[in-house]
Amino acid sequence: MEFATEMDEVEEFLWTNKYPVHVGNDKGKKANFRRKCRAFVLQDECLKFVHKPNRRDMTEVRFLGVIKDRQYQLDIVLASHRGAGDSDEAVALGGHVGRDKVIDRIMQRYWWRNVTSDVVETIKTCLRCHPQANGLVERNNRTVQNLLLRTLSDRHENWDKCLHGVLFALR
Repeated sequence: MEFATEMDEVEEFLWTNKYPVHVGNDKGKKANFRRKCRAFVLQDECLKFVHKPNRRDMTEVRFLGVIKDRQYQLDIVLASHRGAGDSDEAVALGGHVGRDKVIDRIMQRYWWRNVTSDVVETIKTCLRCHPQANGLVERNNRTVQNLLLRTLSDRHENWDKCLHGVLFALR
């Protein structure tokens, strides 16, 4: 079943206390559906997911907005990873940080079933985080690195002073 349809059914159940048609009169299916619905509440007329980071300590409970629309989910992931907008400040807020920080940012406010996999896929396809490598340039960089290591031996903190000489030797 599609996520948006499933969440619509949960929301409808929380409003009306009526089961979806596919549940029927089967007691087992009704119990499973009620169990699923326990993770959600209606707050300010919106469906919220009850997030309990620690099942024993109920003081940390957060009510996260359920995002049903697939495009909006992807927009949230992109905004959390890249930043929302074209200005330098907006991009800096995104910062192209790693998977865990993006997931944490999203999970402060929102929830949908596959947040983690959506974030992982977005970061995998981010060109700024994974630039296309040029084999010749990468090989040349490795050569420069090896020459610097041989030239400096144990004085690695002064590599910037030797760089011009190493580059001159390569040209």
